[in-house]
Amino acid sequence: ILGPTLFVGSPPLDASNSEHPDSTIALMMAHRSMGYDFQVIHNGVPLMVWDSLSEEAHSRGYTFGGLIPDSVGLRYALSTGISYVDHLDGYLPQIVSDPMKARLEAGEYVPLREMLDATVGRKMRAMAAHTRSSDTWVIPTLYYWENLYRPLDVDSVLAQGEMRYVPASLRRTWASQRSSGPPESPATGELLIDVRRRTFRALVMAGVGVLMGTYSPQPFNVPGFSLRHELQSMSDAGLTPYEVLVTGTRKVAEYAQRELLEAGNFGTIVQGNRADLILLRENPLVDLDHLWNQEGVMVRGRWISREEIDARLARIAERNGG
Repeated sequence: ILGPTLFVGSPPLDASNSEHPDSTIALMMAHRSMGYDFQVIHNGVPLMVWDSLSEEAHSRGYTFGGLIPDSVGLRYALSTGISYVDHLDGYLPQIVSDPMKARLEAGEYVPLREMLDATVGRKMRAMAAHTRSSDTWVIPTLYYWENLYRPLDVDSVLAQGEMRYVPASLRRTWASQRSSGPPESPATGELLIDVRRRTFRALVMAGVGVLMGTYSPQPFNVPGFSLRHELQSMSDAGLTPYEVLVTGTRKVAEYAQRELLEAGNFGTIVQGNRADLILLRENPLVDLDHLWNQEGVMVRGRWISREEIDARLARIAERNGG
């Protein structure tokens, strides 16, 4: 099939299917036998179940990662070998002041704005160092959260060229979902975005492995095009073009080799690697926007010209009424 090479995560373990250790482990092993490359974790996994599944996964050499269950917490997840963390999940409760953390650990409900106001730079850097020492990777998905927490002019977004590739029914669903506006005030949303960017930058500075990801196709996050927005968000967080580009090339190969035990023969242009590459007309190390000025794409040795790409896009747009 002409398309990306896929490493596929399993259906997630969460509150609905992880009540007991034995049944949860059986489900995880069933996912592995089906051929899923790693086990995805969502919220709701009890601590006792987490201990059993993490021990079993390590003994079987099966990778697991995703969100951080509230019962587990980020520190414990890192110490018990979670492979990657999605969306910078679990970091905010770990980078707040000691009094705020005491309130959270006592089970008190704390508004998001109070938590954000209580963040401490020193703790942010400490958690970044802890993540690095745990050899845990992160998938930040910065743009998705920026899109979610900022006020959005729905009509303007739907007028973007990329929306012609989205089915009309899905566009209507996205518009309906945003009719009530962001979940917090604009000021709180901007503060959240700032805290997430600073946390992300601290992780990069600590040497944590970062993997490019977009959480597409969430609302207004068009597959493929969402990557362009994510790269810009990484750049806005302070990364150089090179630091951004390696998260979707060399770092992905390193992760596949180290965590999934795959060949990792991609992500760099060297003899013997798989022939997956993008030929550009300008240097993206000078400007990330040059990444989208493409002469063509090579997929496993099969050359796809700019003209063929445009023709395929036109067919998708026609199918979706764009």
